[in-house]
Amino acid sequence: MNRINTTLLLLFCSVYCLAQQATIPVPKPFQLKWHQAEMGAVFHYDLHVFDGVRYGQGNNRINPIEDYNIFNPTELNTDQWVLAAKAAGCKFAVLTATHETGFGLWQSDVNPYCLKAVKWRDGKGDIVRDFVNSCRKYGLQPGIYIGIRWNSLLGIHNFKAEGEGEFAHNRQAWYKRLCEKMVTELCTRYGDLYMIWFDGGADDPRGDGPDVEPIVNKYQPNCLFYHNIDRADFHLPRSLFTSQTDRKQCRSNRTVEAWRQRWKILGTGHGRYSFTWSQRTSRMVLGTG
Repeated sequence: MNRINTTLLLLFCSVYCLAQQATIPVPKPFQLKWHQAEMGAVFHYDLHVFDGVRYGQGNNRINPIEDYNIFNPTELNTDQWVLAAKAAGCKFAVLTATHETGFGLWQSDVNPYCLKAVKWRDGKGDIVRDFVNSCRKYGLQPGIYIGIRWNSLLGIHNFKAEGEGEFAHNRQAWYKRLCEKMVTELCTRYGDLYMIWFDGGADDPRGDGPDVEPIVNKYQPNCLFYHNIDRADFHLPRSLFTSQTDRKQCRSNRTVEAWRQRWKILGTGHGRYSFTWSQRTSRMVLGTG
């Protein structure tokens, strides 16, 4: 009898363990690529590179550039950027297609505040295209960083349109649609991307944020997504966020509520999972262009 009981107990334990293993989330192939990449470079390139003023995040988010034709990179050489990143040991590189000004570094058909508006290259330049081509030329995986949390030209701050009542409500709805259209352009024009990184996140699509995750899923299914309130395919070390505002944003986001816990699998509250790697794995080199 004891032998039968022991056999049944072992069988039960085996079935239970298999059931438990079946429910444990595992990283997707593109998340493993993040883990294996070890180091990447982020190139922040915006109008403020040319204003002759020391970079100040607070002012840049609220003060529009008076003359966007200060943007005149006559010595632009994205090959040099990428080669420098490669020489440092980077395996991927990310470019700010838009940052805090809202100015777009590509030929946008939906955002008039872009390279079409400047005199440089007769309004025909496309730095996103140049950057992605350089990455592929020298064997780095290209990523795109999209800033939609702030737009100093349109008066967007922390995703919210300035104003009150119906005026603000209509502008908020329009801005969300604009962001979705910009993300669609960037996801469909430049081939397969390693990463889409939303500056400060893309917020909550059920609130003030645009619904960008379905767009990325549709057009870049193998791309790392970082991040909105529902999903973050990787997490960055807390030390990268130096301001209290950024830390507060991270603490308030459900996808990073366990920010300090290494090697932890997080449930996001919507039936998805994110994999968090040790702070010692994929590192970022933050560049300023």
